[in-house]
Formats: sequence, structure tokens, C-alpha cells
Amino acid sequence: MRPFIPTLLSVAATTALLGACQAGAATDPSDDPATRNGTVTTGGTTSTTGTASVRLRCEVRSNRSKISVDGRNLRPATGTFSARAKSGANVATAAAKAAISGEAEFDFDSDSGDIAEGAVAIPANFIAGTVTGEILDGTGAVVATATTTCTSK
Repeated sequence: MRPFIPTLLSVAATTALLGACQAGAATDPSDDPATRNGTVTTGGTTSTTGTASVRLRCEVRSNRSKISVDGRNLRPATGTFSARAKSGANVATAAAKAAISGEAEFDFDSDSGDIAEGAVAIPANFIAGTVTGEILDGTGAVVATATTTCTSK
């Protein structure tokens, strides 16, 4: 038996594949060059645009919201980047920081201990359903984004 190996598809390719499955077609939308470099989502937690990617993790409790937005393969590798977290009508933006070897990590939290360690302060009820995390370049343009449903504890 061959092991299952997940394949990353663009949002457009995923939508096309779902439509093809519903219509009974047997096409592979990943063959379409127009869908190869868009936003790729796997499990709703990792997404790329071009070469940059973001890993989004979050957790919600009755008294706490916690979000991590980690950028990878950022260009320029020593450029300045910031992050934005969105959930429902709530939006929080982390201050810009220099990437190190193309990576930058940003935390958003309602826990006072994590805030004291550098996390961006958000209210305990910040997370409302899904969360979108974005990495922004020095001009404020979004270079990578991901959306996920948070784990509840």
C-alpha cells in the first residue's frame, strides 16, 4: 500500500478540483499554469504567495486568544516585515522587524506574561471563528497569507 502524500494546491485549483469532482469530471486543475503561483493552503494553516509563505497557528480559550504568524522564504532575506492578524471585525498589527535569513515571527496574545515577552496585546475575545494571518513587506503589501480555524481548549 502506498503512503498518502498530501499535495499543495492553489485556492483556485482547489475550487476547480472541487467543482470538477461535483461535476464528475476527471481533470487536474494543478496542470493549469495560471493556478501554480497563487495562494496555497494546506489544512488552512500554511499559505504561500510566490515564494514567501506563512505558518499560522492559533488557540482560543474562554479567557485567552493566542496567534502566531510566522513568515518564511521572505525576500529580501534581510528586509523589514510586519504581520497582521484578523478575526471577525478584530484586526491587530505587529510592528515591523527585520527578517533573519528570510524568516520573521510574530506573536499576538492576551496573556500578560506573553505580552511582557514581546507579543502584541490582543483582547481575550479577539478570536471570533477563523483567523487570517498576513505577512506584509516594508511597503505594507501582503506577501503571504493564511486562514485557519483555531483550536479550542
